[in-house]
Amino acid sequence: MYRLFTAAVATFTALASCTGGGSGPAAAVDAPGPAEVQIDAVAEHAKQFDEDLPERPAGSQQEFAAASYITGHLQQAGYEVRLASVPYKDLVRSTNVVALPPGGEPIAAVVTVLYDTTAGTPPHGRDIGLFLEIARAMRVAQPDHRVQFVALGAEVTAENGGNLGSRALAEELAGLEERPPVIGLLEVTSGGFRAPGPAGDDLNRIALDLDLPLARPLSEPLLPAYLRATAIFAQRRIPHAVAAGGIEEVGEVVLDFLGSR
Repeated sequence: MYRLFTAAVATFTALASCTGGGSGPAAAVDAPGPAEVQIDAVAEHAKQFDEDLPERPAGSQQEFAAASYITGHLQQAGYEVRLASVPYKDLVRSTNVVALPPGGEPIAAVVTVLYDTTAGTPPHGRDIGLFLEIARAMRVAQPDHRVQFVALGAEVTAENGGNLGSRALAEELAGLEERPPVIGLLEVTSGGFRAPGPAGDDLNRIALDLDLPLARPLSEPLLPAYLRATAIFAQRRIPHAVAAGGIEEVGEVVLDFLGSR
């Protein structure tokens, strides 16, 4: 257990101690692999989270280990990674793991995923795995793209109203002159595609153009977190949507959407 997280924690600890939680160096190598999502890679990432580290409460060492793993793989894909502190409670903090757009600003779009858990959270390792694969594939397809990828810490916690990672991200994006759409990856479980949310029309249009079936709404366990996140971004006038459905379908639609930005 935790076999692949041990080295990642050591790397993450060294990074934080050298930068004070700021930016990590961009990887010196080009992003590996093809310019599309690899299903086997998503499954392997999912296994690490759902089997090796299934409990990742906000502010815990387990959440820290998950952030370490995400950081390492984003850097392997050639991203400069910034570790953004997310206040949780008292002196405890969580972290948003931010892969900066290689092409710089203005940011064309933001892709997010949550990575913490609570007692009632269903496994969502596939969401994180797809997030990492889309980031990698996008770096291969367009090395100088302007998409930001953010893994949200303390997102499903009920502390301080919940969705603390989204709150921190929304505050940052609200300071931009042009506010990019935020696309969350959530509930990557079955076939088809669905993109509820104010920014979902373009995603659903792409899915229809690709002859993909538009699937059912989100299920109950993660629906409250999605609704809160949408409200948080709406308050800052930031368009937000969730991309959910099958791994191949979500990967294809989101990469198509990001490639057009």
